[in-house]
Amino acid sequence: MRQLAWLRTAAKDQKVPRSYGMTTEEIEAELPEVFGFGYVLDLLFSVGVVVFTGTGVQSIGWPDIAAYSDLTGMPLSSWESSTIKRLSDTYASAVRLYDSSLIGRPYSRESDDEKIAAGIKSALGALRK
Repeated sequence: MRQLAWLRTAAKDQKVPRSYGMTTEEIEAELPEVFGFGYVLDLLFSVGVVVFTGTGVQSIGWPDIAAYSDLTGMPLSSWESSTIKRLSDTYASAVRLYDSSLIGRPYSRESDDEKIAAGIKSALGALRK
C-alpha cells in the first residue's frame, strides 16, 4: 500500500503523480508480489481505498466497510474487514507522508544486497579508470 501511495502522489514541487505516463504494466512491475490474499486488495478497491475530505485524505471507516458488505450481499469475515481497514489506514497515512515530499520509494524489487553489490562494483570500476 505504501508503494502504491508513493506512486500515486506527486514529489515536492511537482504537479503530477510519480506514476504519470506509466502504463498499468509498468505500475504493476513497481509493486510487491501479493500471494494468497490478493482478493482482499480487490475488496479494498471495491469498497474504496480512502475518502477525500476537505481536510485531505482519510482512511475508510467501519461504516463504509459494513455498508459495502450489506449493499453487495457479500458477508466479510472479521479478518477480511479488519485487513481492509488496516490497508486503508496504511494507504491514507502513506499518502499524507509521500505527497509533496522527496522521500524515496518504500519498496524495490531489487534487494539491498544487489544494490550494495552494484554500488561497490561501480565504485571499483571508477577507480580503475
